[in-house]
Amino acid sequence: MSSVTKSYANAIFEILDDNIKKERVNKEFKYFSDLLKENKELSELLLNPTIQDGPKKEVLMEIFNKLRFTSQSKKSILHILEAKRLDLFKEISDILSKLVDDSLSRQDVYVITARKLSKLALSPVIKEIENHLKDKKINYIYQIDEKIIGGVIVKINNSIYDYSIKKSLETIKNAV
Repeated sequence: MSSVTKSYANAIFEILDDNIKKERVNKEFKYFSDLLKENKELSELLLNPTIQDGPKKEVLMEIFNKLRFTSQSKKSILHILEAKRLDLFKEISDILSKLVDDSLSRQDVYVITARKLSKLALSPVIKEIENHLKDKKINYIYQIDEKIIGGVIVKINNSIYDYSIKKSLETIKNAV
């Protein structure tokens, strides 16, 4: 995480004066970040230093208008383009997302299991997470990974709590 990306994310966050704008711009930044990742032609066009900003802005304005982006998102993304920092957009978007989540006391929690489990089966895990994150609004993101065989892996920020059978087997293997 560079100081440049933090500066951009902080500046964008500071102009968002209410929670509705924070939510909306955050969603738009995530969407645009995903669009850059998935659409190689668009990404190559926007990152190509031999193409002037004029045609790039025209393409962006067409996208913004079709997607009905807010003026804050439009202005911010165009500024990032003009500053030749669009290659840092994903990181700027990720930092902005963290700032918005923190300001709204929201926390993403990834719950990874080998197969889809019912709420009842996950209730002890969910109860423990909620005890750990008492003051946060938790957004659970459920994922399936058959490689873990069984059990559960919980990811909160940069912390990973691995209670999978795969991890237990690896621990036993390393001990032998």
